[in-house]
Amino acid sequence: MVARLGSTSSRSVNGRSKLWATGRTARSATPRHNLKRAALPKRHHAILETELNGAITMSKVITPDLFNLEDPEIQKDPYPYYPVLREQKPVLRSNVGGQPCWILSRRKEISKVLMDPHTYSNRHTPLPNMLFTDPPEHERLRLMVSSMFTRAAVQPMAAQIQAHAELLIERQLDVGHCDIIEDFAGPLSIETIGRLLGIAGLHVEKLRQLSHLFVSYVRSLQLALTPSSESRLATEELTQLMTDLVQSHSYEDGRVISVLADLRRTGELTTDGFVNFAILLLVAGHSTTTNLMGNAVYMLTKRPQDFNRMAEDESFVAPFLDEVLRTRPSFHRIHRVTTRDVELDGEFIPAGSIVRLMLASANRDPDFFDDAETFDPDEKRRNHLSFGQGIHTCLGSWLARLEASTAVAVLSRLVASVTLDQSNPPVPYSGGSFNEFGFERLPVILSPRK
Repeated sequence: MVARLGSTSSRSVNGRSKLWATGRTARSATPRHNLKRAALPKRHHAILETELNGAITMSKVITPDLFNLEDPEIQKDPYPYYPVLREQKPVLRSNVGGQPCWILSRRKEISKVLMDPHTYSNRHTPLPNMLFTDPPEHERLRLMVSSMFTRAAVQPMAAQIQAHAELLIERQLDVGHCDIIEDFAGPLSIETIGRLLGIAGLHVEKLRQLSHLFVSYVRSLQLALTPSSESRLATEELTQLMTDLVQSHSYEDGRVISVLADLRRTGELTTDGFVNFAILLLVAGHSTTTNLMGNAVYMLTKRPQDFNRMAEDESFVAPFLDEVLRTRPSFHRIHRVTTRDVELDGEFIPAGSIVRLMLASANRDPDFFDDAETFDPDEKRRNHLSFGQGIHTCLGSWLARLEASTAVAVLSRLVASVTLDQSNPPVPYSGGSFNEFGFERLPVILSPRK
């Protein structure tokens, strides 16, 4: 692929889409501290070309109005659209699930929203848990468990995570191929969050299946769609399982679930409050970290030089993962609801409106990062928004970093090469919600290190 001067190029997961940007001069010559003041030409348009066996089969001009959050094909590879949104319509009025909404794509506006929970409420989904609450209830709930998710609190789990990762990889090396999601990232993340919660070994595989369907259930609610009967029944089963858990005391003392159970006994949490809290921690701790590990391995298949480098220097794992987080975050968008009339970038947004924040676009904002579209771990760009910002910053960020860094380090020590399985291509998420970004399946070929 060849990118023209000053353009932003993008390739889809299957390597068949190209973005050509025209009518724009290069920004790289402008110092970052002058970017916002510099009089730079706007991008006139971008052209998305689709290839089949090396031949162009389709070419279309990308404009902001083509960005559709419900389009599963766009969810597979949204990156060609983000630069167009940022430059031409950073606050875009759109429609999702029959409801009007505003899509934000620049770091400036997104940070403003995240740092103002009083104007931009997180009460937008009919699920009564910490994630969808505002102050002061959010702070009350978060303080119940926050001390158990700090860096110091999760670090003692490193040895167990490493041993489990080694066991999973050694099994796959015996056959020479695997699905990274199904055979490695998924089992590792559900076991780890289960251990932290205090329910390790308790219906682990069942919990994994139910949590996946629960995410589908939440997706449907957020898009104002009717959940499938399968996801609804799974949610009911997961709810009953957590209810039985607290009533039968089937959990390890001193862990997160036992803390929540004690709060239930003292009346600080209702039984429903306990169940909803436990489900949130289980599902959030499993799905997003699975996606992070999958996205990291996918990038390693594209960048074997980085894989070899971390095998020689394990300190390279941390900046590599941060660049994965920045360029391929597990969540591409979150949303808020305005509590009053507001104006963003000249756009009037009435009270009660849904505002959708494209975190992945903000992470590539050239007004915030130099050479923002380039994957470069040596830049050590940790100040991304992949774990959020403000009061709703991800509670489990330290656990996610520990799991992913341990998993990638183990992979680089035991495996000589990891490549995509050409006979069984990856299957990216394409549910159209833009909540999760990653793979449903990621088949790879593994060769052992001698």
